[in-house]
Formats: sequence, C-alpha cells, structure tokens
Amino acid sequence: PEKPKSTPDIIKKVLSNWNLSLIYFSEGSVLVGDKYYHGLSELAFILQGQPDLQVKVIGHTDATGTQKVNQQLAKARALEVIRILTEVYGINKNRFTYEIAAAAKPLLNVAGQKDSSAMNRRVEIRLTFEGQEVK
Repeated sequence: PEKPKSTPDIIKKVLSNWNLSLIYFSEGSVLVGDKYYHGLSELAFILQGQPDLQVKVIGHTDATGTQKVNQQLAKARALEVIRILTEVYGINKNRFTYEIAAAAKPLLNVAGQKDSSAMNRRVEIRLTFEGQEVK
C-alpha cells in the first residue's frame, strides 16, 4: 500500500516540538558541538517519518577573514551538518541543498562586539515541503 502523503499541517505539528534550527560554531571551526546532536537526531527522526520534507542548510560566518575564506568556511559548515545527517543518521543526501551566506546575512551586527560575531558563526536549517518553507 502507498504511504499517505504528508500534509503541511501534520508537518507543522511535528516541527512545533523540534527546536533546533541554528547551530553555532567556534571561530574558524566546522566542528558541530556535542550539544547539537540531540536536535540533529530529532530532525533525522522527523525526516524519516516525513519523506516529502526537504532540507536547506545555510552556512554563515562572522565578518572576520576574507570573503574567499568566509565562503569556504560557510560551505564547509553547511556540508558538515549535511554529512552528519546523512552518514550518522542515514538520511538520503538527495533531500538536502545548501546555500552559502558567509558574512552577508548577520543575525547581529554590532561593531567590535565579540558576542555578535559568535551569533553570526552559524548554520541555519530550513525545512521545505513541495518547494515552500515550513514555518
């Protein structure tokens, strides 16, 4: 028998219990901290139960470093999150896309304030259903 198709309402209800959409990184690092693995395992569980969901992973950096270095770092961060979800949790890599934002879309932009740099070193995880972002 064919599996019933996911609906946006079901997906929104499932996602309301999932609270990991940002992963923060140390300066210059692509290492995903242990504290994020619980949320990634929850996401993997959601993805296993909702085969119509797609994942967009957006890599960000702070404004330190050259644009080229930041582009490479942002891409490496996004690909590391995808690698974990595919290799550790077995999600098909065809369900992922990634985007490189680097330093172009800061969450906080306070000149000279280290905390704002830390907030900008992140990966965002966005889930889409039939081409539309699920919020």
